[in-house]
Amino acid sequence: MKLYGVYQADGGLVGELTYMVGKLMGTRHCALCDITHGALTEKKEFQDCKNQLPIPIHNLHLNEQPAALKKFTKNHTPCVVLENDGNFIMAMTAAELEACKGQVVIFQDKITQFLQRQA
Repeated sequence: MKLYGVYQADGGLVGELTYMVGKLMGTRHCALCDITHGALTEKKEFQDCKNQLPIPIHNLHLNEQPAALKKFTKNHTPCVVLENDGNFIMAMTAAELEACKGQVVIFQDKITQFLQRQA
């Protein structure tokens, strides 16, 4: 089992710059990015969160997803998805990520509760 966090942005230099310009102009937003990153780098709180989760979480940009995951998340990003034996389950929707208001502690609590329900 593993978790995938899928950002609402492409990776790479062009993707990152496009997102940052859009964010500054108010035309782009990613609730998962608000949770995982500060101004330029991953939040220390989020690094700690990843280390405390019982299964690994891999954060990916839209253009970094494997084909099957990309098909599952199409038009549903940002999100967090659980992969279990090749099957995908939506762990957190864009609305649920938005409800975290960028706070890692809320995200961690919601993901932990979701994982407990899957056990």
